[in-house]
Amino acid sequence: MTLPKAETLTDALCRAQSQMQPAKMDCQNPHFKNKYASLASVIDAVRKPLADNGLAVTQMIRLDRLVTRLQHSSGEFVESEYPLPPMGSSQQFGSALTYARRYSLSAICCISADEDDDAEASDHKRINPDVGVTVKALAKKDARGIYEKLQGEMREQQSAAELKAWIEIARHRIETLPDDWKDTLRLQCQEAIYELRQGEEELEKYDHNTGELRK
Repeated sequence: MTLPKAETLTDALCRAQSQMQPAKMDCQNPHFKNKYASLASVIDAVRKPLADNGLAVTQMIRLDRLVTRLQHSSGEFVESEYPLPPMGSSQQFGSALTYARRYSLSAICCISADEDDDAEASDHKRINPDVGVTVKALAKKDARGIYEKLQGEMREQQSAAELKAWIEIARHRIETLPDDWKDTLRLQCQEAIYELRQGEEELEKYDHNTGELRK
């Protein structure tokens, strides 16, 4: 039986989400061996169900933010905004942009792009510092897995810009840590940003065509 055309964005999105399959976890975290979905995998998972229901997604840069728009053929749309880090090199910015696009697209379509354990998932449900909810730190025995996972994710970031973008994504989980672990992780992030910037400045001194110092 062919359903009539969805007249509203909400109706169309409900249908599209019922047709979506989980994004293929085609990448692997080298520290914890957990898998996650690349941007290409998320796009593959959502493109056809959206198109079949008169929906389209666009992602564009507006000033210092990535704007993700989900639009229906009726003209209705919803948008989300994701803050982008200051422009570094083209490679650094491109890496941070890909990271932002993956999370924004999976969020607006409500599909998972990362493996997550039940304990951490329950933490995400009860935490929302953006709307003023008081966050109660977990006991160390309960927070250890989250802490170790955060440290591993932090070490994966390849540039200062990418690390800053990750901090924004991870800060809800960081808030669940005991105060001393939270302070340690923040200090580690600051040190890592400094070291990445130093390395980037050193690279900029060299001519990449000749391998020699620029005059």
